[in-house]
Amino acid sequence: MSGKSLVAQRVTAVLTQRLGISPELITPAAQLDDLGVDSVDAVEFALALEREFNVRLPDEVIADVQTVQDVIDLVDRQLAGLTEADRS
Repeated sequence: MSGKSLVAQRVTAVLTQRLGISPELITPAAQLDDLGVDSVDAVEFALALEREFNVRLPDEVIADVQTVQDVIDLVDRQLAGLTEADRS
């Protein structure tokens, strides 16, 4: 996954450090279920992402993510929203 965005790198780091998932398994198309992320892991993952990126990830939104790319896109959107709010 050369040329990954900083967000993608940090999401991968959270998955490997917090959930113990091998970085070789983490690709944008990887399904979180296939990586062994269960409901308890998903809560821990969401909280870790909120701390890592200093964003709020609403439960109803996080419930819709299925792939690593979905997570990256969600964090990107949340960060973009913060940027817009900072400008106002």
